[in-house]
Amino acid sequence: MNKIMKMKSININYNKLKKQSISLQSANVLLVVMLGVSLFYNTQKDTIVINNANATCELVEMGRYRMGESSHINLGYYMAEMLGNITPQNAKFIENAVMPFVDANVYREVETILSARAKKYCR
Repeated sequence: MNKIMKMKSININYNKLKKQSISLQSANVLLVVMLGVSLFYNTQKDTIVINNANATCELVEMGRYRMGESSHINLGYYMAEMLGNITPQNAKFIENAVMPFVDANVYREVETILSARAKKYCR
């Protein structure tokens, strides 16, 4: 009779552990789904860079498709300064610094002009 009582106790413990295991697995599946949804929405957002480390100490806000007016002015000053100071020593640096800001429609033209100016100064 003692063995039958132990068997019932073991069976009850087993059923209890099985229910707990199922609930933990369900919770893990739910967390994985929530993480997947969160990652999906985070990858769909546009990145906005806020940089306050510029010379004018103004807030600069840049997104993928937009930029504030002061940011346009500062970028224009930056490009003018870079393009106005081409020397044989810094020609490659200027090309690397300016080309990421060039629109795809005029990329080849700007690259050709920069190469011509660099060759002119590197003679």
